[in-house]
Amino acid sequence: MDMGGENTMSGGSIPLDVVTNILCSLPAKSVLRFKAVSKAWCSLIDSSYFAHLQLSASIETNNDLMLVILSNQRTGDDGNPGLVLCADFYSLDDDIVEVNDGDGGASNRLFYVLLVNGALHWLAPASNYDGDRGQYEIVALHLGTLERYKLPLPLGVKYRRRATLRILEGSLCATFTDYGNQVMTYAIDVWVMIEYGGEWTKLLNFSTNISNHNWVYPIAYSKSRDKVLLHFRDPDDNLRWYHLKQEKLIPIVIPGAPKSFQPMLCLPTLVNYRS
Repeated sequence: MDMGGENTMSGGSIPLDVVTNILCSLPAKSVLRFKAVSKAWCSLIDSSYFAHLQLSASIETNNDLMLVILSNQRTGDDGNPGLVLCADFYSLDDDIVEVNDGDGGASNRLFYVLLVNGALHWLAPASNYDGDRGQYEIVALHLGTLERYKLPLPLGVKYRRRATLRILEGSLCATFTDYGNQVMTYAIDVWVMIEYGGEWTKLLNFSTNISNHNWVYPIAYSKSRDKVLLHFRDPDDNLRWYHLKQEKLIPIVIPGAPKSFQPMLCLPTLVNYRS
């Protein structure tokens, strides 16, 4: 980046590359506050060079990920009812803290077709499907070659009452639900394919006696990476942490959260999408 031929900032006491590295490690919202330090800092932060550098650092560390809760809320009166898509933003740390809220203009839903490694992936009934529930296979379609192929399920997983496919930190993540060992309990296993095309790794497993919670979707790791945020669905939506070491579920209470919502992730950035 051209900074007028100078390699230092703040009176020449701090090397430019040091300042840049420090600022890049901060969340985008925090970085904006440092524009008031000096004209040189403001020029650096406003540059497209720094914006892309900070975004790359955020993607690599996942430290700036935020949770978005999408929901439809009714507006107006009985004579003129309407629906507005609302988006509430939360920091993704050990205790989910509300940051701000606002109204969205369009629906953003998670679909069952996932893009990973240049290919679309989805769960489909197994080719030898004989009518029994729980026979699945992962089908993929490469967008470059249009080759259609299949990925193996985790070892030992063949028949399950429920199966879902999601993405966790860029890796395929499969959740399988089956009846537990006790009456009215469900056993839930979550697997991750850390290296694409490689072996599956079991991330977590637990049992629950809440019959409505047989749809479970992993969303993200906590910043300390000792917990996984899970979305429980059907019929009402709620979020829970799963502590990996303690092997237990931790309920999350979000004041004012609707009964039905769609959680998503977003990454704040300084990059101008129009540029």
